[in-house]
Amino acid sequence: MSSYDPKAEYALLELCHFLTYRLDETHALQQGTSPAPWRYSDVDSIPGGALYDPDRSIAHMHYETPTENDGSIVRLLPVHEADANGHFIAAHDPAAADRDIKAKRRIVANMRTAIDHAWQVEPDARVTILHLVSRTLRHLAHLYDTHPDYQQEWRLWSE
Repeated sequence: MSSYDPKAEYALLELCHFLTYRLDETHALQQGTSPAPWRYSDVDSIPGGALYDPDRSIAHMHYETPTENDGSIVRLLPVHEADANGHFIAAHDPAAADRDIKAKRRIVANMRTAIDHAWQVEPDARVTILHLVSRTLRHLAHLYDTHPDYQQEWRLWSE
């Protein structure tokens, strides 16, 4: 059925490298952030809430969207939306981001191992393994589809 295909292996390894670089970039962004855990709560003195790290306030979620002084109407951000934004951001604090990065690194490493060993198995199993590896890596790569190094042939579906 399917024999060793160095181009297919190279394409999957290239996708692994792309994902590793993106995870490295995300990890670098996460490094300078305030310490976890983060929490969100309402603030009596402003129309909104604030994000807190263990020691201090680190950001405010205001209930209105700022606008430039161009005479346009300021759209008010509904309270539930501002609160949802604050709680969502707090739930994705640096500790959560670190767990996410580590989990994705393990997935990429497992896919790399599968690529390295797929050529040692029976051809029908190889096709299945490489298909699943390709789909898994392409799903992960979709998270970075706006990155300039993202290749459109990695897309699994059209938006």
